[in-house]
Amino acid sequence: MLLATNPPPFTPPESVTEILYGMPATDPCRLLEKQPSPRRQEWLEQQNAYARACLSAIASCGRIRQCVEELLVAQVFCDLERSAIGTSVWGREKPLSQDTGGSSR
Repeated sequence: MLLATNPPPFTPPESVTEILYGMPATDPCRLLEKQPSPRRQEWLEQQNAYARACLSAIASCGRIRQCVEELLVAQVFCDLERSAIGTSVWGREKPLSQDTGGSSR
């Protein structure tokens, strides 16, 4: 799917101007704030379908999804001993058999 030939679904402007702290503030996306709203729900479904079509067109999408799922369930640690200039090093915990640089925590 080429993004140039298939643009995202149209977002209808629904500007509302309010006075906040004595200043006018215009919100061009008020539609997205109304919950629940049939128009908002329809817009969300269209955007989700568009995003899914774009992502499924990426050849490595399955591998990317797998990596993200692994990261979401991974145990995370902070190794302060390997810190550089006061910053922490974050990573996934690995079993000892997979650890290449020392002990597992």
